[in-house]
Amino acid sequence: MTKQTRINAILFLTYGAVLYGFYFLLGNTLNGYALGGINLSVFLVFGSVGLGMAGQFIFDWNNQRPFREVLKASHLTVILLMVGLIIIQFETVICIVMGWPIIYLGLLAGLYTTRALLDLIDNKTTFCIPLLLLPFAPAFMDVSVFIPTKTYTVSTQIEMQGTPDQVRALTLSVPLIDDAERPWTLTHSVLRAPRPLAATVKNGVRYATWERGVAFEEILIPSDTPNQLSWTFNFPDPALLKPLDYRISPIGPEVVMQTGGYQFDAISPNRTLVTLTTSYQLHTVMNGYFAFWGEVFLDDFHMAVLHVLAQRAEATL
Repeated sequence: MTKQTRINAILFLTYGAVLYGFYFLLGNTLNGYALGGINLSVFLVFGSVGLGMAGQFIFDWNNQRPFREVLKASHLTVILLMVGLIIIQFETVICIVMGWPIIYLGLLAGLYTTRALLDLIDNKTTFCIPLLLLPFAPAFMDVSVFIPTKTYTVSTQIEMQGTPDQVRALTLSVPLIDDAERPWTLTHSVLRAPRPLAATVKNGVRYATWERGVAFEEILIPSDTPNQLSWTFNFPDPALLKPLDYRISPIGPEVVMQTGGYQFDAISPNRTLVTLTTSYQLHTVMNGYFAFWGEVFLDDFHMAVLHVLAQRAEATL
């Protein structure tokens, strides 16, 4: 790596860090703008395109290097930035994995667009500065009216030993889960998301606790149907959700957890089909993309509990 390449990489990292800090650090202290509640999906789109623009300007100002070389230099530097954010614990592995495909596509779009414009513009200095400021613009605009909202539901099923009444009683309160009981899941085993630990019921409220101090409430919905156990989510203390990554918090603005519950259906005299369902709302510019990850994460979270309950049912019922 040449000295100039190192300098360019440092300049690019600096721009990326400033862009990141502007949205997620400085944004929390500014009032009067939309910045404090900027939608993560908007930042990913505008920020990644901005990184592509900056990468072209910094690594190939005269637009003479092959596109592949500029993309490689920009992408490697972005990866370095993401790894650094994980190391200093400003980001979680889950958030980086979710965001990387969008960032990569944004880099491509930003690089390609900037290269095309550079061929048309004579005064590159005058052209450069406004373009590099463009990714900051959404922070000062109310873009929420352009972001669609949609509700999604994820269901996971497993067969268990026991009658519906027996299994329902087993799922109502869940004693502490031991590590030896847990199944392998991508979300927990690889991406290191907090895993469910236990659940207790008191006065119509199911108190759920997860690893790293995550805790929330499930307000039980009264029902005359004995083969159901349903609830609405309640998060009375947002501070207890920090290990989940506050940018994809279950209380919004991008994700809002709504309802959950079990369905117990007898499939034989002593065998029950258990369905665990969670409904949530997405408010992003890429609902379909994030719904894909919602399916992956929630299915893993469901199975992290259902697998344990099935083992316990086999041992006790």
